[in-house]
Amino acid sequence: MKTPLSTAGRQTGFTLLELMVTVAVATILLAIAVPSFQDVIRRNRLAAATNDFLASIYYTRSEAVKEDKRAIMCASSNGSTCTGSWADGWIVVVDSNRNDEVDETDKLVLVREALSSDVFNITDNLPVASRIAYIPSGRVRGRGNGRGNGTITIAVSGYDAKKEITISNSGRPRVKDG
Repeated sequence: MKTPLSTAGRQTGFTLLELMVTVAVATILLAIAVPSFQDVIRRNRLAAATNDFLASIYYTRSEAVKEDKRAIMCASSNGSTCTGSWADGWIVVVDSNRNDEVDETDKLVLVREALSSDVFNITDNLPVASRIAYIPSGRVRGRGNGRGNGTITIAVSGYDAKKEITISNSGRPRVKDG
């Protein structure tokens, strides 16, 4: 009985030319995809840092209203006093003695550790540098007339985009692209 042609004697696999073409196509695709993927990572880092900072502002405002006392969010390099820059981290305290200063009688309610300083740059033009203070009504407390607004800018190194958080006189923060 005759059998049809069999493939038993033939080898299967890739030829060297097929393998080289596949590697070349993969290299081209990676060269195109990696830079845009890096932009996605930077954009997500910027959004995460902005949301973290914004959540802390809202938390400060809610603590002022809840405790019926002033609440202060300020830059802190040591997690207990208002020193350093925003990139060093920040704290939120309820100003128990209403002296607009952070001292041992105040209630520390939030400590946020430093963001990666080589990645994030946070600057502000607040009425009182590196400090956001809310009064029990939920309004911002600043210098002079007791009101104040300002802008906090958050940027990621190596990425052109930035986010700006503007705090209105009423105390409401608003985010926009910078």
